Amino acid sequence: SVGGMALLFVALGMGAATLVALVDGADAPALATATGVTALIGATLFHVAKPGSRDVATIFSAVGTTWVAASVLGALPYLLAGTFAAAGRPWIVVLADALFESVSGFSCTGSTVFGAHNPIESHGSGVLIYRQLTQWAGGMGIVVLVVMVLPSLRSSGLGLIDAEAPGVGVDRITPRISTTALRFWGIYAGFTVVVAIGLLGAGMGPFDAVAHALSTASTGGFSTRSASIGHWDSLSIELVLVMAMLAGGSSFALHSQLVRTRKFRHHRDPE
Repeated sequence: SVGGMALLFVALGMGAATLVALVDGADAPALATATGVTALIGATLFHVAKPGSRDVATIFSAVGTTWVAASVLGALPYLLAGTFAAAGRPWIVVLADALFESVSGFSCTGSTVFGAHNPIESHGSGVLIYRQLTQWAGGMGIVVLVVMVLPSLRSSGLGLIDAEAPGVGVDRITPRISTTALRFWGIYAGFTVVVAIGLLGAGMGPFDAVAHALSTASTGGFSTRSASIGHWDSLSIELVLVMAMLAGGSSFALHSQLVRTRKFRHHRDPE
């Protein structure tokens, strides 16, 4: 059920990217198809999966399997949109590129196969925002989101969060695991909005501000420009991103305590 629900969230991200793609008309059919396929597989897995044991090995296996499934199906938008296709390129290379970009996004690695031969700017807004969303989902963890909406996980939810979420001390945030997951994602989403507003104020356009806020909060580093932040050559934008990356790279358990107690204790934490 964890994997099925996770794929439904991946489909939700693809659906959001489809709506964005309607603005410029590029890649909307491909993204819509990827959304439908992923949602169908996710719903099927969610309904046919039977509850199993909740020991440590099973929990870590569930997290690992979920990430593999998300990464594989996450490559569909790139494949269907022909993002990496070009005349004379073998299909196996195109497939490898799509998988690489998907895995890099969900794992927040930041590596990319885009380059001078295939500039990022040459693609539609739908694929670009989807690419940023993969990092945003990976930054906090799709599995943490699943724990938030599946209270039936109960005690095993803590193990899933420990195996997935950035930071330490998860078990000391709130008594209820679903509340802990909700607080994590609430802070994460709020932080993303703040970063987007900061980038807008620093002179970045709305689309780029939202896109870079998604990859900054996750500390993934994807950009909508081949030159990355260097495209703007702006000190104010760089300062906003530096401060945001420092906050995004810190423990969200500590951020949660800051919101709750209004006391800054980050400097006392061994992490």
